[in-house]
Amino acid sequence: MFVMADHGTRYGLTRLTAAGEREDNNPFLLMSVPGSLRGDHQLRTVIQSNARLLVSQYDMYATFVDIVAPHRPQNSSEPTLYGSSILKPLPQPRSCDRLRIPFEYCICDYPRTKMPDDSAPGREAAELMVKNMNNVINSSAGLSDYCVPLTLANAPVAVESYKEEGNLAIHKVTYKVEPGDGQFYGYVSQNVKTGKLSLLSSRLPRLNSYAKTAYCVKNDDFAAFCYCKDIDATTMPPATTASSFIGKLLG
Repeated sequence: MFVMADHGTRYGLTRLTAAGEREDNNPFLLMSVPGSLRGDHQLRTVIQSNARLLVSQYDMYATFVDIVAPHRPQNSSEPTLYGSSILKPLPQPRSCDRLRIPFEYCICDYPRTKMPDDSAPGREAAELMVKNMNNVINSSAGLSDYCVPLTLANAPVAVESYKEEGNLAIHKVTYKVEPGDGQFYGYVSQNVKTGKLSLLSSRLPRLNSYAKTAYCVKNDDFAAFCYCKDIDATTMPPATTASSFIGKLLG
């Protein structure tokens, strides 16, 4: 039996901590081995060893294939398996790049330095990210019909820089947008010689809640970007407080 989550804590004060960042990108995974196999010492040793290694959804898919088709030939015409079964010794080394894990979701603890707010290239990178967000909104009828364009808020932009490798530098940038006071983060790479920035992030995750401002497109994949056009005092959903929630439970 497998129990899997899609992510850890996404919003609130906990998410702003180092532990919260790891949890967001490191979803819960539990595997219960059938009783008939628990006496298999070799299998138990392999699973216990793999539990300490970096794995991805590709590895889980490969594991499920291994369970239903344990004798699947290596040159099978079935879809390519990019991962490896966790029921067998995992190939080394286990790096995010090797496992096809995007940099923004990598939980490997690479050294990085927190820079003073608004350090270069923070604001330029944030503007690049906001431009990308507006491109997403404008290119989707499901968003452009209901959501307003975003602008970079007049608030500090946080920058964390990773150690340079060759001519490449990578920065994590956290910023706010208006309207809606949405807080987002993303990663950019920078050519050290030319200063040119390239967006690494594919989704630009949001750090604070958006349910009350994106209700018009709540089922869209990019609802986190949305501030509904028709928001005013009469259309804003009522805030749900702990006391009101408990009151509803108690009837």
